[in-house]
Amino acid sequence: MNEKVITVELEQAFHRIVEASEKLYPLFLDDERRDFSSAVDLLTHKVIPLLRHECPILVAVTGGGSVGKSTLFNFIAGGKYSGVKSRAGYTRRTLAAIHPSVVCDKARMGLLFDLFKKNALPVPIKMPDEMLAPGEPLYVESPKIPEQIAVLDTPDFDTGDKDEFANRDAAEEILASSDVLVYLFTNQTYNNKANTDFVRKAISGIGRRKVVLVYRCSAAYPDDEVLEHVYTVLRNIFPDSTDPRLEALGLYRMDESDAVVKGEADPTIRPLGEGPDMVGLITGLDVVEARRACLRSQCAAIMAKMNDAIEKAVLRRWELVAYRDSVKVLSSHAVLGGLKNFPQGLVMEKFAECWRASQPTLVRVAHWPGRKLTQLVDFFSKKREPVQLSSSEEYKKKFLEDFRDSIAKLLSKLSQPALSVEVSSASAETQGLCVALQNLVSQHVKDYGFSSSGKGKAECSVPKPSLLKTTLENEIQEITSHNKEEWIGRAASIACLDTDLVKDINDLVHDTRNKLSFWEKSKEGFWATVAMLPPIAAVTWTFCTYEPVVGTGVAAHLSALFGLGDLWATLAIPASLGLDVANKRFLEDGLKGLYEKWFDRKREPILKLIEENVTDRCIRDCVSLLETTEAPLSRLREAVKNIRNREGRAE
Repeated sequence: MNEKVITVELEQAFHRIVEASEKLYPLFLDDERRDFSSAVDLLTHKVIPLLRHECPILVAVTGGGSVGKSTLFNFIAGGKYSGVKSRAGYTRRTLAAIHPSVVCDKARMGLLFDLFKKNALPVPIKMPDEMLAPGEPLYVESPKIPEQIAVLDTPDFDTGDKDEFANRDAAEEILASSDVLVYLFTNQTYNNKANTDFVRKAISGIGRRKVVLVYRCSAAYPDDEVLEHVYTVLRNIFPDSTDPRLEALGLYRMDESDAVVKGEADPTIRPLGEGPDMVGLITGLDVVEARRACLRSQCAAIMAKMNDAIEKAVLRRWELVAYRDSVKVLSSHAVLGGLKNFPQGLVMEKFAECWRASQPTLVRVAHWPGRKLTQLVDFFSKKREPVQLSSSEEYKKKFLEDFRDSIAKLLSKLSQPALSVEVSSASAETQGLCVALQNLVSQHVKDYGFSSSGKGKAECSVPKPSLLKTTLENEIQEITSHNKEEWIGRAASIACLDTDLVKDINDLVHDTRNKLSFWEKSKEGFWATVAMLPPIAAVTWTFCTYEPVVGTGVAAHLSALFGLGDLWATLAIPASLGLDVANKRFLEDGLKGLYEKWFDRKREPILKLIEENVTDRCIRDCVSLLETTEAPLSRLREAVKNIRNREGRAE
């Protein structure tokens, strides 16, 4: 593949990285976002433009306040362009010394200033005092500067109080785009940790830049003492290097002089050891190799940051998936909390009523005295049955009690720092949650837990996603304080006996009567017994992987809810009714079928009600982030993969 095709392919891949990255910013915390953004900015404003266009390399003169940056800049540029003052913080903006032929080339000038990430048109400096005010970079024409080089006088980065540095952001922005750094320091600043850390970050933050060190000191200092201080700076800037001396293009000393400070003489700058003079080193740089080396290093660093960003984004998305699915599981548990009492007494009464209505007239008349006698005995009996849900109002009251308690438990769980959830590890609906938690635990992400609790169940601990923690706390507080009676009342209306269930009871009576044999039809005594059954309200639910043995109860197999796997409901049946085996089995099957149908019809609308008023509000931002970042993350992965493949072909 020829170089042009590779360049086009590489450029397209870089553009895809930029487009995808901008949509992934919401997945990162503030510090992570700034770090990621700096890599994307460098790719946007320097790497991509320089794939197709030639531009002067940027040599930035940098250092703290009053170290002689402007003096050195003027010396290299060959004129008194930048103002020289004895007070720190005089230089508040960048000044570029550029060859006149470059200034005449609008395309190159536009590209050059785009490297600074500035969209404003470049403006020439009119007077040195313009450097006093912050603003867009300025330039001067200097015939002594080669066409392929632009020398920059940059703001000092240590003027200010404590951590409030007046010019640091402006200096950092320029240095991040430069190819070579000329770092000046003095006897007072050579071992200053804050300054050294800033320069180290500028040189090796994203890619490695070439560096020239200049030590401004008294002319009386011997070279061996100067070298000792310079090597200290080198070791601090390149702490991981086996030989820091090999990291610098050149080492120089600049002797202090009152005449230089007054502008009456040029500074005396001497190499420490063998090497060219300062101006010769700068103007004689191999610009092609310097640019290639810088871009190669920056591209490698950008790709490393993209890989780190992909890993962080994947983990953040797992956090969001884990929280979203855990909240859904808790929603389904809340449904069960509200529907744990089946209106069995109402169903039994309705069943008996429908059966009596289907009986022949003579049978109904024959059983009338028996029913009245039973009612009379019950009235005078000293042994009272527990209060049963034998009316719609009683059932509604019980449901509201259960449902309020269930919603309160749900809100309490959502308010905790971490959700505690039990799920079926074999359920297809919870595979995403289980995989997310396993990945988070394997990556040692703090506070996440996933452990098997037996019988196909897993205990999960899911903290609030760090990206949404504050938002979630505010949302949950608002939900908790909101008046819930209106929609809880709607839930009660949904849960009560409805026309569909009455129809199911009628259908069951009709089907059963059609199946009865002549002999069974003659035994209408059983159905009279049904009419005298006490209303029964005892219904409990449990979820497991096998059908439990319930003795005098009935196990109804219900449709599984999210995260619960196989779900069974145990309905209580009177221990002694005087029924034969066939009739008892019929009663059990009838109740089981009715409960299964009733539960299937109720769970979805009540779950939807809980989601609309509670859980959807908690996972709204979570779901939105997952939806908007899925495609960009996939595109970023693909673009990074293509660049890696290209590097493999190039090798």
